[in-house]
Amino acid sequence: MKRPDSTDRAPAADNPLTRIVRIVLIALVVYAVEWRMLNPQTVSADPNLRPMPWAILALLAPMAIGVWAFELATRDRPGTKTDALWGVLGASLAYVITLLVAR
Repeated sequence: MKRPDSTDRAPAADNPLTRIVRIVLIALVVYAVEWRMLNPQTVSADPNLRPMPWAILALLAPMAIGVWAFELATRDRPGTKTDALWGVLGASLAYVITLLVAR
């Protein structure tokens, strides 16, 4: 049983470099999964899928606000959940940029 004064901390949460590396690694995995689910060449070739990058970008705006709010709420104890949210947001933004460039 946990003591009431203990907090859950991610491994090396105090080191910003470790946190950035963890976020980048999560983003790379998410980007690879997004690429595997839908290749950008498929989106650019199909006229029905051409508005998809703009739809994803529109959904990223409220997600960014939510991730930022979660970061502020857990500022004193950054953890893997927060890093995963930043990784998903960054990877999705990179994927949208890839879709727009591939047009």
